[in-house]
Amino acid sequence: DVATVVQESDPISSISRVDGEDALSISITKLPAANTVEVSQGVIAALDTIGEAFPDAQFTIIFDQAPFIQQSIETLATEGMLGLVFAVLVI
Repeated sequence: DVATVVQESDPISSISRVDGEDALSISITKLPAANTVEVSQGVIAALDTIGEAFPDAQFTIIFDQAPFIQQSIETLATEGMLGLVFAVLVI
């Protein structure tokens, strides 16, 4: 005999809820060298695959930085094009 093994429940140290319902929350962070938008798209694709394996589960994305980054890039491109057009007009 080396040890006595007993199955016990851990005390609850935190609670996750989504729309008032108990939930299991997972936080996914990227490596510094990774592209935020690509990681977000990969996670969404993986959730679709996992959703097929677990049809009774509901997956909800609480926070995603990718749309903010995509919007910033689109705004930057628009402003850059406007700056180019005005610079050409002035010259």
